[in-house]
Amino acid sequence: MMRTLARRMASEQVWDQSAYSQEGLWPALGLKGRVGSRVSLRVLSYACFCNTKWFFRHLLNEPTWRHHRPVSVHTNYHPEKQQRMQAIFNHYHVAEGKGDWAALRRWSGTEGSRRACGGGGGGGFRGGREQLLPDEMVELSSRGAWLFHNLPPRTPAQLLAAPDAAGRAGAFAAVRFLPGGGVAVGSVEEEPRALAAAPAGVRARGGAPLVHGGSWSVEGQALRLRLGEEDYTAFRRGRALICARCSDGVEVRARHNLPPPSPHTRTR
Repeated sequence: MMRTLARRMASEQVWDQSAYSQEGLWPALGLKGRVGSRVSLRVLSYACFCNTKWFFRHLLNEPTWRHHRPVSVHTNYHPEKQQRMQAIFNHYHVAEGKGDWAALRRWSGTEGSRRACGGGGGGGFRGGREQLLPDEMVELSSRGAWLFHNLPPRTPAQLLAAPDAAGRAGAFAAVRFLPGGGVAVGSVEEEPRALAAAPAGVRARGGAPLVHGGSWSVEGQALRLRLGEEDYTAFRRGRALICARCSDGVEVRARHNLPPPSPHTRTR
């Protein structure tokens, strides 16, 4: 394996980590001329040998993982590598797993730290913001709903008390921004695109969405949104809205998928 990698590094324009993965996985793919190094692979538990993407996006937001202690955490996904590594080390080693959980959860699942809505939104808002135009939000909503993925309307205690995975599944909602600052929230079944994208737990639960009604307004580049009883601050990137829940900084994403063009407008 190492001899093969040394040869490829000297003769090919390939990233060393990509070549390493290719040599291990090519035999399973059966690609012509791609035999790989035929080494044995063993897949480890992602919850025990995790990276910081999974750690900060999932472990910290799932109550059942609260007392889980990973074997190792590869700190390489986020730009604040040293700071996040120090926070993880302090919690599991300095404090023997009894450290301040909030000190870990202050970090966003994307970039930076979670912030209150009054401070400009949650993590992940450092770049790529686009101008939010109220008329455009309404016009896009008239052509199709914004699909909000994994809305977390329940408290950690309610999540922990949920009897199964279906009960813990986040809510998908089809949201349309109405003139005058109103919001129409539809169920997954009412939007075929949302139904196709929803996980099994959401489809199994069905019925009306767990959030109802709301309001919205645009302040500069920020969208102030209220869905149900929760307030969010959001910024736009292309057809995506990146939101932070004001109460705890949990990130929620929404995407606008335009309806397919009619047969009369399709190019031949």
